[in-house]
Amino acid sequence: MKNIRFGGWLLAGLIALAFSGCAEETTSDGYYHGLVGFTDDSLVVYSVQLTESTCKENVLGDECSDHDRGTAIAVNNFYTQDSIWRSDYETTFDVYDMVDDSTIVAFSGANSAFYKWTLNGSMEKMGTFSWTGCDMRNNVGSIRPWKDGQWRLSRADSYSDSCSFALVNVENREITGYYEPDEYQQKCNDAWFLDGKTYCIGTVEKDTVISYNVRYLVGTFIRDNELNADTLWFENNYGFDYNGSPSISFRNDYILLYFNDFRLLKLDYKQTKFDLSYPIVWLDGLYWRGN
Repeated sequence: MKNIRFGGWLLAGLIALAFSGCAEETTSDGYYHGLVGFTDDSLVVYSVQLTESTCKENVLGDECSDHDRGTAIAVNNFYTQDSIWRSDYETTFDVYDMVDDSTIVAFSGANSAFYKWTLNGSMEKMGTFSWTGCDMRNNVGSIRPWKDGQWRLSRADSYSDSCSFALVNVENREITGYYEPDEYQQKCNDAWFLDGKTYCIGTVEKDTVISYNVRYLVGTFIRDNELNADTLWFENNYGFDYNGSPSISFRNDYILLYFNDFRLLKLDYKQTKFDLSYPIVWLDGLYWRGN
């Protein structure tokens, strides 16, 4: 019985080997895009990750594996979709962000290093940064411009890390993590520093009877450190849900809101207000304005 059983496995193995010897292997490229920011009112900056997928036919189904081939930074006109600029493909990093209208930075948690691009320029290696305080190098979600030429790092996953945020001393190449949330971490969805002011955005709700099924009205606010503030309530005349609670984030001249789709809301920094003279932009995907 043992010989018969062994012979059966041997025969099956020979058949599988015969099939694998004739298997066809195919290779194809895939592209994954990630939003970085917006600049000059009409340009979108995004990352393009290139992957190579190799598939081999098998009697039990195709066997496929993906290999990262690097990431480029691209700039398009989001009204026309015209390509404006694209960098060379470099190593793929953990997070990409904009710290001003023309500078993109990326962070690698593996070696605690930053990398920088200026639009229309090549990548600059900024080197390894030392880390003190609590360590969230493998959980960085965003990089924001901050006071005194620093950058502010927020968590990607707020439930898996004891750090609240971290500050980057760019000149000294030092990062300090903080356990306790500051006022911006407690009260805001996002915060940044621009032209001498600190700005903060978040969501708010008020108790009001709108209809039989809707009691609370939700909105978004912006305020600065000089106590200037503005609130936009998500009412039907703006095309928002009455009581939807969106994700909200800073995107240079805009804030990005996500309900069931992505929308851009223009900011008036001089008055710390939402600039409703610009129409709210609905995005087709992430990268350009829908028609």
